Amino acid sequence: MEKENRFYVYALLDPRKPGNYKYGEYEFNYEPFYIGKGSGDRVHSHFEPSVLAKKNNSYKDNKIRSIQKINKNIIICIFVNHLIENKSFEIEIEMIKKIGRRCDGGPLTNIYEGGYGSSKSPETRRKISETKKRQYASGEVVHPMLGKKHNKKSKRKMSKSHLGAKWTKEQKENLKKKRCQKKNISQTKYWKVISPDGKKQIVYGLGEFCRNNNLNQPHMFEVAKGYRKHHKRWRCEYYTESND
Repeated sequence: MEKENRFYVYALLDPRKPGNYKYGEYEFNYEPFYIGKGSGDRVHSHFEPSVLAKKNNSYKDNKIRSIQKINKNIIICIFVNHLIENKSFEIEIEMIKKIGRRCDGGPLTNIYEGGYGSSKSPETRRKISETKKRQYASGEVVHPMLGKKHNKKSKRKMSKSHLGAKWTKEQKENLKKKRCQKKNISQTKYWKVISPDGKKQIVYGLGEFCRNNNLNQPHMFEVAKGYRKHHKRWRCEYYTESND
C-alpha cells in the first residue's frame, strides 16, 4: 500500500445509547458523538490522560470521561480506510455536516466543521468564549498566563506578526467611534498637581500636562491612587473643592 493511502475516517460511538441512528447513507447501532480522520493510532489518542488533561474539547472529553467512569468501552467505528489525505478530509466534512454538531442540533461534539484549515462557526466561538469566561471567573480553570510573562523572544515574535497589518476603513471608523464614546467630557477630571519645588496648580486633563512636562501619565495616575509616593518628585491627586 502506498504511503499516501494511510488515512481513515472514524466515528466514536456512545455505548450507553444503542439504537438505529441513520443520517442519510450513514447508519450506526449506537449514537455517534465524534467524527474524525487520522492515520496510525490517531483514533486511540482521544482516550489518553495527557490528551484529556489539555481540555481542547470539553464536550468530547467530558463524554469520554463519563463513559469511562461506568467502566464501559467507547465504540470505535472505522468508517472508511486506505484513503489519501484530501479524500479523508472530504468524507469527514460530509459526515459531520449530515450527522450534525451540537451547535447545529446534532449529537456530535466536534468543534470544527472538519477538513484542513476549518474554522469554528461564529456561534461556536461565542459559546466557547462564554464557557472559558465562566470557568476563569469561577476558578474552575486557571488561565494559562496567570502569574506568567512573555519572554523577550515571544514578544519579538508577536510584534513581528503584527508588522504590516493594516486596519480597514470600516475598522478605523468603528475604533474612532468607540474612542469618542469613551472620551466623554464628563470623564476628564481636574487634577491638583504639585511640582518638585512645592508649587501647586490645578490642571484639566492629566494627559496633556504630562506630555508638556515629560511625565509618564500612568505613573501619575498611580501617584493619585496612592500606589506611588511621587513620580520624578511630582505629586498629584484628584481635585475637588474639599481638597483645595
